[in-house]
Amino acid sequence: EVVRLERTHKGQNGEGIQPEKQDVLRHMGEAVPAELTHTWPAARDELVQASFIQFDGRVYTIHPQVRHFALLYLPLEERRRIHRVVAAYYLNLPQPSPEEWFVAYEHLEDAGEPADLQEAVRLAVRASWAMSGRGHAPAVLGMLRRAEVHALRLGDKTGEGQIQCCLGALLRQLGKYAEAVGCLTRSLSLHREQNEREEAGWALYELAMLCREEGDFQQAGVYAQEALQLFREVGDANGEAWMQMVIGEVSHGYGRYYEALGHFDQSLASFRQLHDDEGCASTLRDCGTVYEALGKYPKALADYEEALRLYNALGIRAGQAWTLADQSVVYADQGKLDKAEQACSEAMVIFREQGIRRGEGWALRAMGHIAHERHNYGHARTYFEEAQAIFSSLGDRVDQARMMNALGAISFDEDEPLAANEYYEQALTIAQEQGARQVEGRALRGLGDVARVLHRFADAERSYREALSIALELDTPAERCAVLRRQGLLSLAQKRYREALDCWVQALAVDQRLGHPARKDLEEKVEALVAEQHLEEAYAEFSKQHGLI
Repeated sequence: EVVRLERTHKGQNGEGIQPEKQDVLRHMGEAVPAELTHTWPAARDELVQASFIQFDGRVYTIHPQVRHFALLYLPLEERRRIHRVVAAYYLNLPQPSPEEWFVAYEHLEDAGEPADLQEAVRLAVRASWAMSGRGHAPAVLGMLRRAEVHALRLGDKTGEGQIQCCLGALLRQLGKYAEAVGCLTRSLSLHREQNEREEAGWALYELAMLCREEGDFQQAGVYAQEALQLFREVGDANGEAWMQMVIGEVSHGYGRYYEALGHFDQSLASFRQLHDDEGCASTLRDCGTVYEALGKYPKALADYEEALRLYNALGIRAGQAWTLADQSVVYADQGKLDKAEQACSEAMVIFREQGIRRGEGWALRAMGHIAHERHNYGHARTYFEEAQAIFSSLGDRVDQARMMNALGAISFDEDEPLAANEYYEQALTIAQEQGARQVEGRALRGLGDVARVLHRFADAERSYREALSIALELDTPAERCAVLRRQGLLSLAQKRYREALDCWVQALAVDQRLGHPARKDLEEKVEALVAEQHLEEAYAEFSKQHGLI
């Protein structure tokens, strides 16, 4: 110690150092940094302290360098035994933390025998599902890639299939759909080859989820039904519950809302029986999205609140973000734009933190609608274009169509009807190709708006009539109300005042958003029309007929 410190003080050439110490200096490495001469007591104390095993009430920890040197001088077999013991300790914890999963995996890799690597593959699968939606995606992806190599070298087709399924699931969540398809297709092929029906079912589940997110509802339904059959054959109640949820999401995508609720009710009952809180949270969120579409906002918010409570308790950040984004949509529907913006901002932070590109697109879409409601068209267009770019990069056709409808609405409000018409035509084509009825109806309504301001009244009436038919078919009161308001404007433009009043009274009867700015605006229009055209008797008649009074 004295020699090293003196070397720092007296120079590396040994000048000023006693001759008997110079031989020692010639065999030493680089000099200790100058600051260590002042901090040596603290550094020494830290090293001594690190030599002790620490215990925080739950976990024993040893300084990494001390552990490394302790293991370095042990015989090989003893070292391997210690790696296995430590890995087993972490794996036997009731709920290992992410750090504990990763450390356990590394210990098994360090043990190095084929049986250890086989166990590492199984651990990687367990850890991947345990950490799904909870962050740490890059680290999990790295662990799975390493486990994939081990499974291939061991010739473990079952393990390889499971790893490929986990990789596909994670890549799907990150929006890397092309890579995800390759992994999931490989997983399905391996499990079919091994006649592993339950594992094949989970690969099909992930493929169904991926297709649904891309807007390919037909193929999603095919995968989901096949998976459901496999889970029933092997008696996997948990798998059945998740597939009922996915089938419900496919029905939702088609706009079959009551059919979707039927599937969600089945899955929710099963999850509750199985005490699966994550499944309950996912299904409650799905129920909320249906109730939002049906205009049942209190029920939607109640389901979202319960889903958010469960996600918070489970620490599933992705689920928290999706639920917050959905809450934002309901608040915007209710005209509570400040609350909508707050929920959406919180969701955006998590989506970006977790690298969930599709979620980021949804949050941008919601921010665009909020800006649109505030008549801030420039910001709204920017949000919608950013969301459109994300959905385009993901290959998500249905959400691309939604963004075209949104951009069409901005162009229309900026007095650019021809640009709006082009957006609506593109949205209509995609929606009809994908069977997305709600998106189709919205595009038809937009085309009706364009035709109306261009005085193509016959075209406008036809588009509105088709849009209203879809709204009635889907039982979506908000869309029905929006179309009726526009049909009233169309009749007003043609001086058919009684017909205009009839449409507007119907719209008020359908619109249950008491105090909402849009409803107040329509009420004022009705009052003005009745006064100007002396339609008091007709107003009383229509109010009674449509149940407004």
